[in-house]
Amino acid sequence: MRKYKGNLRDQWIDFKTWLKFYGLMIKFMAPHPLGLSKAMFKYPWMYDLLKVPGMISRHTEDVNGALLKTYCLTFLNVTEMTTAMLEDIFFHPEETVIIDSMVPTVIVRAMGLRVFTPEHIFVVTMPMVDTQSTHKYMDYIENHGLPGDTCSYARITAAAVFANHCPPASCIIASNLPCDSGQAAYTLIQKSLGLPMYFIDVPYNFRDDEGLKIIQSELGHVIEFLEKQTGRKMDWDKLKELCQRNNVTNEMELESREMRRSNHPPVVGFPPWTNGILWSFHDGGTKQALRVYEAFHAIEKAAYEKNLSPIKNLRYRVVIWNPPTMMYPHIFNWLERCWGIGVLMDMMSYTNEVYYDTTSPDTMMKAVAFSMAMAPMSRHTRGDYDFFLSQFLGMAEDYRADFIMNCNHMGCRNSMAMSGVMWEETRKRNIPLCVVDYELMDARICSRQGIRDQISNFMRSVIGAEPLDASLLVIDDAASW
Repeated sequence: MRKYKGNLRDQWIDFKTWLKFYGLMIKFMAPHPLGLSKAMFKYPWMYDLLKVPGMISRHTEDVNGALLKTYCLTFLNVTEMTTAMLEDIFFHPEETVIIDSMVPTVIVRAMGLRVFTPEHIFVVTMPMVDTQSTHKYMDYIENHGLPGDTCSYARITAAAVFANHCPPASCIIASNLPCDSGQAAYTLIQKSLGLPMYFIDVPYNFRDDEGLKIIQSELGHVIEFLEKQTGRKMDWDKLKELCQRNNVTNEMELESREMRRSNHPPVVGFPPWTNGILWSFHDGGTKQALRVYEAFHAIEKAAYEKNLSPIKNLRYRVVIWNPPTMMYPHIFNWLERCWGIGVLMDMMSYTNEVYYDTTSPDTMMKAVAFSMAMAPMSRHTRGDYDFFLSQFLGMAEDYRADFIMNCNHMGCRNSMAMSGVMWEETRKRNIPLCVVDYELMDARICSRQGIRDQISNFMRSVIGAEPLDASLLVIDDAASW
């Protein structure tokens, strides 16, 4: 049952979101009823995507004002992006390229091709709508030889393809980012699908001119590969349009960050994180990305100018290190309601926004190469650890965080190896560090209640705080997936 939002204005926003969501579903299904019916039988994860309304409810419980507007904007546009991606690969496979989530899509789109990112479906959307939906894939691929301690981000994608649950496409573009697990996964994916694949080899040290030249050269080979496989040619004017839109959205992203650094951040939590990952990096430059950023920025700026708080009682400013808990995606909502914690920035979004110099094809390709080098997670798993620490500590300083929350994904050897260094450096600077041990996608390793207990113990023993609502300390997750 839908809960009353507390006022008619927010109730109307919530109601409109539901109408628009079902409108998007009808728009997606109406032209292809037979084709999608067949897809439902062939790809069981299609049923999981029907649970999106429940996901929206969990994220927006007791959320009002500007934050509610940004949540609704985010979910509607993610739904639109997902349905468009599915329509492309189901009904235009010969024009669709399977592309690794660590690879910017601008080159593929500039060649007039369509994009399908398996991670968007299997690693982002499915765990958000139903945590248990990915367990079968993790078990499946482990039974077929991929070690259980491999990062679940890579395991799930490989498993879905290996189980013949991924539609075919024309070819694959992959990379060795963000880590060895991702590289191993795409090796399995290519063998399973039997499609031609170009593998972008990003050097370990990529922040100097030589490293960026190597990435730029690799992207040039990607263009040659796609021309050979699809017969399409690079449209440099279209690439210029994509890069120019990226510049506009990046300017808005930087202004949004300045607002969140202030004493009264207008928006916190899940929506800014989604914006940074989807519309700024991976699918940046599209008309939809620009449209989303313009709407999001307008909401955020209006709330900032009116000095409005994003949540009812914002007590603590926090930044998150490592990927947020995908097996508990609405943890932002719990942090806000139970403890008054507002997440201002996260590791995946905290990066130097790229300026795309559009004066020539060469300058554009350099910018695309740099954006790939600075991809989420990837920039932290390569090069010297000084960069890692500068990001880790710099984020807390920039946002004047009361403490850092380290979501210590147990399947990531890179971050686990740095845990001791993070402890030492935060102690030197007297920065409280809340370490939450969990598995990115697998709630069977550490449950949602286990995550809540770790945070609550830290808040009481280290911060000396009491919850805003003690009834939220222990929650029955049985019916909330």
